[in-house]
Amino acid sequence: VAKEVRIVDKVTTDFHNTALEAFLFQNVNIVPDKFLREMRESNSQPNRRTYENIIGLFCKNQDIDAAVGMMISKESQLSLNETVAAHLIYCHCARGEYFEAEKIAGKLTVSAKNKLHNSFLLGAACNGDIDRLRDYIQADAISDKDLLDALVLLGSKEEDSVILDKLPLENSSSLAQVCRRPVKQLIENGCVHQAEAVIMKTEEIKSNSSTKVKAMMISPSVILLNKIIQHQNDPNIILEKIQNLQAVDSRILERSVILLVDFSLTNPSKKSECQNIINDIISNGHDKIKDDIENLLSQYVTEKVRNAANEDEVITIVKHTFHLGLKLQHMREWSTIMSKLIPPNVHHSQE
Repeated sequence: VAKEVRIVDKVTTDFHNTALEAFLFQNVNIVPDKFLREMRESNSQPNRRTYENIIGLFCKNQDIDAAVGMMISKESQLSLNETVAAHLIYCHCARGEYFEAEKIAGKLTVSAKNKLHNSFLLGAACNGDIDRLRDYIQADAISDKDLLDALVLLGSKEEDSVILDKLPLENSSSLAQVCRRPVKQLIENGCVHQAEAVIMKTEEIKSNSSTKVKAMMISPSVILLNKIIQHQNDPNIILEKIQNLQAVDSRILERSVILLVDFSLTNPSKKSECQNIINDIISNGHDKIKDDIENLLSQYVTEKVRNAANEDEVITIVKHTFHLGLKLQHMREWSTIMSKLIPPNVHHSQE
């Protein structure tokens, strides 16, 4: 019998700060006054870290008056430190107020000012100011992560080459390590071309080459290809994209088959088209392609069947794979299928 688990530890200021930072990272909409009120009601007092994060939220929303008001309030007791300055500079640049941003930077020490290049860069990207981007992007302190974040903020603009050309040309492992979230954001924002351009500059790394279905689904190349499969009506273009992605993902062939199986399962009208693409991949793939597909398919079907609501869903999943010309060759998926179709209590009642 499962036991109820309760969190009995005191909810601390650090807990609230960590939660606030997680919300900001995930772009969760927070009402600052409500958050601070609830924090105090739990007997947790806001500290400098809390107020700096709240200022960051105001600046992200380009509410410079609220940000400055929070900084100078008796409640926060903040000074213009490096963290606060970074937030304010970003906000001013995002609003096109570059003179005000420079004034803030001028109040800091030289060493502190040198650490704020990315705030100018990201603010200009948010403002869509290509000329300023060209200036700020030359700073030595700008990292690949800064460039990717700027690309997300810039969005779908013809001048995106200003940022893309500054990124590594190809085979970059460092870029591969930091591109997953920006690629996902670009795709969610409809900037598929930019996401593809970034991925094609990366080198395949271990964390993106898993043979596990759950892990593969968060690989940048798979996120991109999944989007392409869902929205591209020309099978030849899908095949071309799969072939191109082999340069940065050695497992993309077998991975693409799983994506096609999943897409056609929820979009039956696309089954014939997906089957033709799958046949092309298998016939032109490497020697081990069938074994690799069977391994991933086994994991995929097992999980799908395990989560199926009823027997009809299980039968639909099994029939679907057969109609696509794919075979279920592992005991793992068949054990799960049979346990769903013939539950253990049926065996016992028959005995």
